[in-house]
Amino acid sequence: MTVTVPDRVYDGGVTEHDTATQQATRICTPRDVLADITSRLDAGASVVTVGICGAPGAGKSYMAAALRRALVVQGVSTIVLPMDGFHLSNGQLAQLGLSQRKGAPDTYDVAGFVSLLDRITNRQPADVVYAPEYDRTIHEPIAARVRIGPDTRAVVIEGNFLLLDRPGWRDVKQHLSISWFLDVPAIVREDRLVQRHVDAGRSYDDAVAWVRGVDRPNADMLRRAQAVATFTSRGSFPPKFR
Repeated sequence: MTVTVPDRVYDGGVTEHDTATQQATRICTPRDVLADITSRLDAGASVVTVGICGAPGAGKSYMAAALRRALVVQGVSTIVLPMDGFHLSNGQLAQLGLSQRKGAPDTYDVAGFVSLLDRITNRQPADVVYAPEYDRTIHEPIAARVRIGPDTRAVVIEGNFLLLDRPGWRDVKQHLSISWFLDVPAIVREDRLVQRHVDAGRSYDDAVAWVRGVDRPNADMLRRAQAVATFTSRGSFPPKFR
């Protein structure tokens, strides 16, 4: 089932294009990011951590998977590490009264996330680091699904709040070699999000309400994030690394 709802969902909320902070970051193509990573590895970096961030629906998971494939083609052992593995469990969210805000910054174990990033960036050559992954079938995080082994040279971390300027979250940036902000128009993102929620089993009206009540406020928090990113890519497009 395909749902096209830009007129219904997007009603003039803040978009990334409305901010004056865009000029402080470098506008790039995916090729630029790939070249930066390989340059750092060629210069002797033991591991490069790449943070792909942006508002909900910006295409972070898609871009992370495409970047991983491009790096593997070049012989770089690469792991994708989604921030969503650090969602609090549904049981914890219910106890805290946060179930209806799942996906907001305070519904993650940010201290655990930062601790894991510290282990990755400061690991010894023989160390293996395990990380959780979010399972979209059962809608719960699963421990130790991601393995970052001694041969891993690039870790692609993707999530909404990697550059969020809030307590706890602002500690993430120091563990990123490169940060890459995906700036996609709200009308595109919100259409994708409604489709995602409908595909996950919500009714159309519930999906629209969730996008307006949860996803859009999360996006609005990130208006300043791209100003501190290493790179920004604008628009909605298939990633091209060659």
